[in-house]
Amino acid sequence: MENPTKSRTMKKRDKTHQDILTVAAELISAKGSLSVSLEEISSQADVARKTIYNHFENKEALINELFTPLCTHARDYLNRFDQEQALTLDHIWDYCLELWEQEDYHAMVLYQVSPEDYPNLSVIKDSFIFMFKKLMERIPECSSRSDEERTQAANCIYLTYLPLLQVLEGRKNYQKAFRLAMTGLTRGVLLTD
Repeated sequence: MENPTKSRTMKKRDKTHQDILTVAAELISAKGSLSVSLEEISSQADVARKTIYNHFENKEALINELFTPLCTHARDYLNRFDQEQALTLDHIWDYCLELWEQEDYHAMVLYQVSPEDYPNLSVIKDSFIFMFKKLMERIPECSSRSDEERTQAANCIYLTYLPLLQVLEGRKNYQKAFRLAMTGLTRGVLLTD
């Protein structure tokens, strides 16, 4: 909910800030971070380059802020469940679909940011893999597998879910197709000897 006591200037500043983030996410998702300059972002956002620097110290700071909603979303999703509650693979797919539907551009940025542009990228990616692994630990059919096997399956989920959703989006029943494909993949990776 928007603060009713915010001045028009602050509301405009907030809108400009969000517009810059949206344009940056769209451009980086489409072209990759190394192919997108702050000048291009300022041009597409219809703001002066100096305005970008009024909002972000540099490109890395802008990229960091793009990841903030993803990290918040992941933490909030994990906190929805009682610590002792058994989960299913569908809980992981629910999270993937929710992330896709609510944070699609921000999620795609993860795949398009170069480590040269954002040195902390591996920390963000590792936290997503860790989150998938933590969810799997609470799934009875997965919890008996070794830590290494769960890590491999979590990595596979991370590398697969967004590209798969890109392919399936727009198709009738894409969510069902996604669940079936990801369940088959995960069981194939994790649950077969």
